[in-house]
Amino acid sequence: MYKDKSIVKEGKPLIKLSIPEQIKIGGFTYKVLYPYEFKERSEIFGQSDHALLEIRLKERDCGGVILPAARVIECLMHEIMHCVDYVYNSQGLGEEVISRLSNGLYQVWVDHYPGGIENGR
Repeated sequence: MYKDKSIVKEGKPLIKLSIPEQIKIGGFTYKVLYPYEFKERSEIFGQSDHALLEIRLKERDCGGVILPAARVIECLMHEIMHCVDYVYNSQGLGEEVISRLSNGLYQVWVDHYPGGIENGR
């Protein structure tokens, strides 16, 4: 099931994101919390918690500006990569490798997803 989240500015819809409410990775079902407000570390965009089986995604930057759809989707893919690494690879991949892979997967998604991201490219 997907949670549709329309971003509206001045009464006009800017973009509609479909973020899954949960994602199954291996035998684990991660709950996706979007939007999520990080109180402890405002500079991060996303976080995966393997103990609680949660993926948390921020909606706004530190200044309160709504993040572009591209950033939210890439961040979701980044956190999914962390979960895949945790479940299948004993966290053997570093942050730099995770970032490279998630950016590569995001590019493939943008190039091939029918409909793409309207205002997020």
